[in-house]
Amino acid sequence: MAPSSVYQLLADGVSLIIDTSSGTPVIAHWGKDVGLEKFQDELPNLLSESIPYASIDHPQAPGVWRENSRGFLGRPALAGHRAGQDWSPRFEIKNIENDSSHLSFVSEDTSAGLEVSVSYQMLPSGVVLVSQSVLNTGAKDYALEELLTWLPIPDQATETIDFTGRWVLERQPQRRKIQSGTWSREVREGRS
Repeated sequence: MAPSSVYQLLADGVSLIIDTSSGTPVIAHWGKDVGLEKFQDELPNLLSESIPYASIDHPQAPGVWRENSRGFLGRPALAGHRAGQDWSPRFEIKNIENDSSHLSFVSEDTSAGLEVSVSYQMLPSGVVLVSQSVLNTGAKDYALEELLTWLPIPDQATETIDFTGRWVLERQPQRRKIQSGTWSREVREGRS
């Protein structure tokens, strides 16, 4: 059994490993089953990243929320504010629920008055379903601008697939090379 700070969902040769030792859910691995049970004693070394020369001495993994408050300089998973305040929350895990196919985390930032949850479900086929929510626990309104789901992809991945079309030609697959930047498909009319 893995230490209590490391959780794994496993199905059909696919493994999702999440490390919570930093106080936030960090996806350490998503892909082919690596046999986590065999590496009990080596987990701290396996889950830590090497520190390159002339870099930060203690790098922080930004986790699934991609928080700027944890030193992540990219696009955060949660964007919003409360009248110009509370725009850079730092979530700490409040509750964890885990069974063989489901893993969920509830995290909060009490000073920002926000609570977020993320849930992972591993289907028998190895497909991972992700759902997220935000709860405003503060006294004033919170302007939620964006809530993104983040999953790591392997370095050897070269293309993405999504679906396009309408009416009888819905869900037509289209592939494209992975490039820098963001690929977004917005639906602002019709059924979604």
